[in-house]
Amino acid sequence: MAEFTSETRSDGIAIITFDVPERLNPLGPAGLRSLADHLVALSGDDSVVAVVLTGQGKAFSSGASLDQLLGLIGTEGSAGLPPRLIRDLFDTAVNPIQRAIADMPKPVITAINGIAAGGGVGLALAGDVVLATENASFRLTFVPNLAIMPDLGASWFLTRLAGRGRAMAAVMTGDAISAREALAWGLVWRIEPEETLLSAAIDLAGRLARGPRHMYPVLRRAIDGASRASLSEQLDLEREVNVELCGTPQFAEGVRAFLEKRPPQFQ
Repeated sequence: MAEFTSETRSDGIAIITFDVPERLNPLGPAGLRSLADHLVALSGDDSVVAVVLTGQGKAFSSGASLDQLLGLIGTEGSAGLPPRLIRDLFDTAVNPIQRAIADMPKPVITAINGIAAGGGVGLALAGDVVLATENASFRLTFVPNLAIMPDLGASWFLTRLAGRGRAMAAVMTGDAISAREALAWGLVWRIEPEETLLSAAIDLAGRLARGPRHMYPVLRRAIDGASRASLSEQLDLEREVNVELCGTPQFAEGVRAFLEKRPPQFQ
């Protein structure tokens, strides 16, 4: 069974849908590797201008499929899962997913249609822009339920977006974070009606795709690195990036469009 589907529309927007709704859209080892490979392929596909991730049914994604790992517990002399197997899974599937999204040279929108649990929280928060419905929720079940570290980037995104105090409490308790709480915490950008979530995500993806797409990877790195940089370092970064960008045809078009009071036509 395919654990996700992918469709690239005629306008170049690729929609990835986690598609095992009866089990809250988990991803087994094969599904994780397939998703990582697919994101890399979309990254290099010039016909794709933006990517939308969403889920089918009542969930966005519940992360890794535990039932597919259950049969391996206790093998190779380990009381739990074999360290070799887990390291390989992280190195070939789990972490490459987030690295592929971080390196995506086009905007990524996540449309959170319901429950995001476990590693699904990391996937949900990886979007450049995160939209959610009122019935969306975020559940970090790693520590209280499994006694493991949050993964798929969940610990990184949650801490940076919500702050240490909220991140520690959410991870230690596993209590659900509602859509309204997520909005207040800065985890999501906007709440959309359930019936229009996907269309809103597609419209936003199209709007961003019509913008200066060459800017988005640069902007992503600058925003993600800002909290680690001093003000002086960030000022230097802004200078060096704009020294390059202000010399491009896109900047010249933006200046002309602004003065001529028309939308810019970026190439």
